[in-house]
Amino acid sequence: MSRQQSARRWLTTRAHLPLSLAWEIGRRWHLRALLRETHVKPDFDAAAFLRLAGRALLDAEPGAGPPASVFREEAALLTWVIDRVERGSTVKFPHLIGDEFTLVTVKAAADLRRARAVLREAFELAPVSPARAVELAESWKERVPDLKSPIARNWAGRLPERVFRIYARQHAQNRLGYVYLHLRAYRDRNGHWPQSLPPGMPLDPFTGRSFGYDGKYLWINIPDWDTSDSEILESMVRGGSAWRLKVP
Repeated sequence: MSRQQSARRWLTTRAHLPLSLAWEIGRRWHLRALLRETHVKPDFDAAAFLRLAGRALLDAEPGAGPPASVFREEAALLTWVIDRVERGSTVKFPHLIGDEFTLVTVKAAADLRRARAVLREAFELAPVSPARAVELAESWKERVPDLKSPIARNWAGRLPERVFRIYARQHAQNRLGYVYLHLRAYRDRNGHWPQSLPPGMPLDPFTGRSFGYDGKYLWINIPDWDTSDSEILESMVRGGSAWRLKVP
C-alpha cells in the first residue's frame, strides 16, 4: 500500500462524526483515576497522597487550554471532506442514532466551508483560562451560523462547545480531587469532616467561587445541574464531578 493510499484510508476512518473526539485533553487523568480507586481502601492515607501527588494533580491541566491544535486538526479534516465532496465523492458519517449513515455530498459544501470558518475562529480563541472556556461553551451557539447540513452544524457548533466544556470540566475535576484530599486529610486527623472548605483552596472554574460543599458531598457547580437533588449528586459522583464524603 502506498503512503498516499495509507493516508487516504486513515482519513476515511478518521472522518467520523466529530462527536467522537480523537484527542485527549486530560494529560494526567490517571491521577484522578488512582485517587478514585484508592480513596475507599481502609489503609488510604490522604495526607501521603497529597504530599506525593497533590501538586501534580493541581497542575495536571495547563492554566490555559484546550490546545489550539485541536481546532486546527479538525479544520484540516474538514478541508479534506470539502475537497472530496467537491470532486463528486461522498463521505459517510455514522448517524447520531442507530446504525445508519449520513452521506455528505456536494450540496453540503457551502455549509462545510462556513463551519470551517467557525473552527478557525475557535482556533484563534484558544487556548483560554478554564473560566473563559466555560463562558465560550455556554455562549458558543451564538457564534454558529444557520446551517442546513447536520454534519456542518455539529462541526461548527457542538464540537467547539464540547471541546471548551470538556477542558473546563477536566480542569475542575482535577481541582476537585485536590480539595477532596485536603478534606479527607482533615477527617483522618480529626475524626470528622470540616464544617466548611479550608482556606486557600482552588476555585471552581464554572463559577469563579468555591466548590459546592455541605459536609456530605463536594461538587462542581455545573450550570443547570440541580445539586439539591441527591440523585443528581450521585450521578455526578459516578461521572467524576462530585465526591461523596463517606467514611470507608
